[in-house]
Amino acid sequence: MNDVDKMLVKQFLLRVRQGGFTIVENIPHSISGLNIDIYRGKTKICTFDDRQLGERWKLRVHTEDSTRPEIKQDFYKLFYTFIHLRDLYAIYEAATPLQGYDHSLGYRAIMQHDNCVFAVKGGNRLGEIEFGTFKIGINSNSYGSSKTIRDNIYFDMDAYPLAKLDFVTRSGLLPKEQLITPDNIKYLRGSCEKVMAREGNLFDADTKTALGKVITDLEKADDSFRDVEYKISAIPVPNAQYIDAQIFGAKGILTGQQIDRATLPKGLFAYDVQYSSDEMKPDKLWNSVIGRRFGTVITKKPLAIGEKGYTGLNESDLALNPEKHPTLKEFQSKNRAQER
Repeated sequence: MNDVDKMLVKQFLLRVRQGGFTIVENIPHSISGLNIDIYRGKTKICTFDDRQLGERWKLRVHTEDSTRPEIKQDFYKLFYTFIHLRDLYAIYEAATPLQGYDHSLGYRAIMQHDNCVFAVKGGNRLGEIEFGTFKIGINSNSYGSSKTIRDNIYFDMDAYPLAKLDFVTRSGLLPKEQLITPDNIKYLRGSCEKVMAREGNLFDADTKTALGKVITDLEKADDSFRDVEYKISAIPVPNAQYIDAQIFGAKGILTGQQIDRATLPKGLFAYDVQYSSDEMKPDKLWNSVIGRRFGTVITKKPLAIGEKGYTGLNESDLALNPEKHPTLKEFQSKNRAQER
């Protein structure tokens, strides 16, 4: 178990206890692993261990009572808590340690634009991480010059969306006049589209044109948020952690991390796997998707997605082997060797 794993597990189990659940430790499945049953009172909800499909850890619903609504509700609560934390610690793990600063305060850089830095730090006894935005200054003296951190603003780990918004506005990536949340944009756009569809026949040409422009502008603003989200969250393809996978009969590798498609080597193809909202199982395959993303699968052969932009996944369509963790280079070399 590496340091990031330890931080993630500590924070997740802390939140499990804070949620009123009871933890029972069992004999681990591996030397450095963990095997824990989580109870609500005397009712077993799920198991948390180190045999996960897609990453290093997994929550397994208690199969004997998995259909009971109260158990499903508790399991979903734990599941989404874990996914939320897993994504935050993946960002921390992929960030670059700051160097050349006189007081870096243990921060790692997530992204830098002009003289503004979006950073993350962690490592306290409860496994928490925190985000920060700051500007870069230069201190000069008779011994030379060094970078310094100025105008620090700190955010706790659950305020990650606020930290992102602060960074994109301070750095100039997104104009302040576009500072509106993605949820608000979707709501406004949806409302305008409904009005146009329901009452459009009552509008004159000028009103229709004006409303159509509003919808277009909201779509552009939504695209801006998606673009910034991608720039901040994505990591280079070679830096991601993978497990062996097979999809629609084609060999591949799968990662739970958000990868930067621009760094995908030539000859490889990337697709996002989305899990269903009810059973938490892989449900659809997209070129790219944001909501309910199970992971990204990389193949050497293009896959048929369909005109709708996605295709359905049955249980037999995606096979994962969590025992094998090939790197991107190993996956490429293996494929080349098979072709010869």
